[in-house]
Amino acid sequence: MTAAPAVARTRHDAEERARWRVQRGTWLFVSTMLFLCLFVQRFGTPLSGGTMIFNIVGPLGLLVALLATFAGILAFHPTRLIIFVTLLMLVMLGQVHAYLGIVADNGTVDLPSMAQWLGITSFAVFVCTQRIPEDAFFALVNRFLFVIAIAGIIQFFAQFVGISIFHFSGLLPARMLAESKWHMQIPMGIGDLYKSNGFFLVEPSVTSQLLAMGIIIEILFFQRMLYLLVFGFSLVLALSGTGELVLGTFVLTVAVRLRGKGVALAAACIAFAGLIAVVVMLTVPAVADIVVARLNEFNTIGSSGFLRFVSPFWLISDVLRDYPSASLLGIGAGMSERLTLPYYYSVDTPVKIAIEYGFPVLILYVSLFLSGQRTPRQSALVPPALVLLMLAGGYQQFGPMVYLIVLLICTVSLTEVAPGPRSPAWVAPATASSQQPGSIRPSR
Repeated sequence: MTAAPAVARTRHDAEERARWRVQRGTWLFVSTMLFLCLFVQRFGTPLSGGTMIFNIVGPLGLLVALLATFAGILAFHPTRLIIFVTLLMLVMLGQVHAYLGIVADNGTVDLPSMAQWLGITSFAVFVCTQRIPEDAFFALVNRFLFVIAIAGIIQFFAQFVGISIFHFSGLLPARMLAESKWHMQIPMGIGDLYKSNGFFLVEPSVTSQLLAMGIIIEILFFQRMLYLLVFGFSLVLALSGTGELVLGTFVLTVAVRLRGKGVALAAACIAFAGLIAVVVMLTVPAVADIVVARLNEFNTIGSSGFLRFVSPFWLISDVLRDYPSASLLGIGAGMSERLTLPYYYSVDTPVKIAIEYGFPVLILYVSLFLSGQRTPRQSALVPPALVLLMLAGGYQQFGPMVYLIVLLICTVSLTEVAPGPRSPAWVAPATASSQQPGSIRPSR
C-alpha cells in the first residue's frame, strides 16, 4: 500500500528535475542568442572573392536552436511551421517561374542568397517549451543593451583623447571579420568626430535602432532613469534617424491603444522631442545644418534618404510594369539587386521579398512574426520591432537582427507579470492564471 505514494513522489521529483533542467536551459539559450546577436555581429568571412559576406551568427544561431530543440528547450510552433512550409513552397514555385522566363533578361537566380534567407527565416518556427517571467527576460535584454550603450558612449568620447576604434580590422585577423559590407565609421558632421556604432555593432544606424528598442522596453517594464538616460544619450551619439523612426512607431502605438489619452500623450512626446531638437540645434548650429541636409535628401537622387525611402517605390513600379506576373511569383532570388535602371536604387526588406518572391510570400513572411500568443506588454513591442526589421534596414538576411527581433516577439514564451504603478495605462493587468508558471506542449 505504501509503494504507490512512493512511486508517485519519485515520478513527481523526476518531473520537477526535468522541468528545472529545461528552465535553466531556456535561460542559457536566451543568453547565448543575445550574446551572438549583439556581440558577434561583425564576425564572419568574405566568400566568392569578397562579393558575398558570410556572417557566422546565421548558422551558429540555427545550430543553437537545433541543439535546444533536441534538449527539449525549444519546439516547433505549429502555426508558424505551417506558414513557413507554405512560404517555402511558393518560393520554390517562384524560382521555377523565374527560370522559365525572367532569368534570361537579368542573369541567374541566386540560390545561395535564397538558401541564406530561408535558413535565417526558419528560426521563427521555434518556440520555447517553458515559460519564463516577462520582467526577468526583458531585464536581461536591457542589461545586454546597457553594455552596448556604455561601450558606444566610451567609444565616442575616446575620440577627444585621440583614440578611434570603429573597426576590429587591424585588431583581429581579416579572415575572422565580415565588416566590409557595413558603414562602420561615418562622419558626424561636427569637426572630425564620427558617429558611435556601439563598438560591437556594425553601424551607427543599428546602434540607434537597438537602443530605441531598449528605451521602449524600459518604458514598458522598469522606468529606471539611469537606463533611460544612458540609452537616450548613446542613441543621440549614434545620430541616426532610423532609431527615432522606431521610437515614433511606439508613440503611435500608444496613441492608437489609448485613443484620446494616447493622442495627448503622443502629442506631448512629439512636443518634448521637438523642444530637445530645437535646444540642440540652437546650441550646436552644425546639427541644424545636418538636419536640413538630411531632409533635402528625399528630393536628391542617389542620396541616402532617396535610396532608402523613395527609390524602392520607383523600383516596384518599374518591375511590375515590365513583369506583371512578378506580383504573384516574383522575378527570382537575388534579381532585385541586378536590375538595370536609369537611377540608383536600394531595396528594403518588404520590397526585396515582394519583388524576388512575390507579394503572397511577403504576406506569409509578415504573418510569421504576427502569429503566436504574447503578453500585453510584449505585444506593444511588435509594431516597432516590425518597423525595425522591415523599414529601418535590409536585415532579412542578416541573422543577428532577425534572430534578435524573433527572440523578442516570437520565440520566448513569457509569463505575464503585473505591471508596475508607473507602467503605461493601456497595459492590461496580469490575470491570476497568467501569473502561474507553465509550459507549452511541443508539437509532434
